[in-house]
Amino acid sequence: MAISRTYPKYKNSDEIREIEKMYLEIIKRAENYIYIENQYFTSHVIYKALKDRLSSDNCPEMLLVLPKRSPGWLEETTMVNIRSTYIRDLKQADKHNRIFFMRPHTGDDGEGF
Repeated sequence: MAISRTYPKYKNSDEIREIEKMYLEIIKRAENYIYIENQYFTSHVIYKALKDRLSSDNCPEMLLVLPKRSPGWLEETTMVNIRSTYIRDLKQADKHNRIFFMRPHTGDDGEGF
């Protein structure tokens, strides 16, 4: 359990990236499993850390729970391409079947990634 913040640099306030730092530390230190729920999986830093970890000899199993679609047109327009690219690249980088993607299912379409 942790409280972490993200805050942009503004006037006399320094940038705070505690959430990103926490994710990176978790990805680095995980021994058995990494579980991530994130409706906006578009961080290049997090994507790169996951991809790097997939190539390690001691890669834990990874489960990412992501929505199939973003909730609004703006999010869908701006994030769907990068999220799709990251998912495809991570699947291709996974040589030992360690990463899995799921999405919340609230309807009858039954489609997955």
